Amino acid sequence: MELVAAAYQRRKEFFGKQLSVHMINNACNGHCSEDCKYCVQSKFSTAMLDREGLKDEADIVREAIQAYQRGADCYGLVYSGKGLFDKRLDQIVRLVARIKAAVPLAICASVGFVDRDQAKKLKDAGVDRLHHNLNTSEDFYPKICTTHFYGERIKTLEAARSAGLPVCCG
Repeated sequence: MELVAAAYQRRKEFFGKQLSVHMINNACNGHCSEDCKYCVQSKFSTAMLDREGLKDEADIVREAIQAYQRGADCYGLVYSGKGLFDKRLDQIVRLVARIKAAVPLAICASVGFVDRDQAKKLKDAGVDRLHHNLNTSEDFYPKICTTHFYGERIKTLEAARSAGLPVCCG
C-alpha cells in the first residue's frame, strides 16, 4: 500500500486531478500463433474470447468517432498476431488517416513486432505511440513464452525509438 500511495502522490504532483482516457479497439482478435501464456489473443488461450478476423475499416473509424464522443483522448488499435505484414500495415496507414481526419485523437498501435522501416511508416502515418509490452524479466521470459524471445521485444522497442516513434510498454 505504501507503493500505491507513493505513486498516487507523484501522479497528483505532476498531473493533479487530470485524467487521460484511452480506449482500445481489438481490430483483429484471437488469431495469434504465439504461445504467450498470459495473453488471451494466443490461439492456445482457453479464455472465453470471440475470435474475430480483421474488422471492417468503416466500423473501426465509426468506433473511433464514438470513443472521441465519449471522452477518449487516445484510441488504441490492437491487432493479434506476431507482427506486421504489408497488407496490415497499409490498412493501419489508411485507418489512421481516416480517424485523424474525423476526430482529434491520439493513436496508439499494438501490432506485435516491427522493424525500423515499419515503425517509420507508422509514425509518418500519424501513429502517436507504439504499444509493446516486455511482460517480465529476460530470465523469466522462457517460462511464459517459447515462440519468440525477449530480445525480439527489445529490438522492436529499439526500432520504434530509432524511427522516432514513442513507445509505451509494461
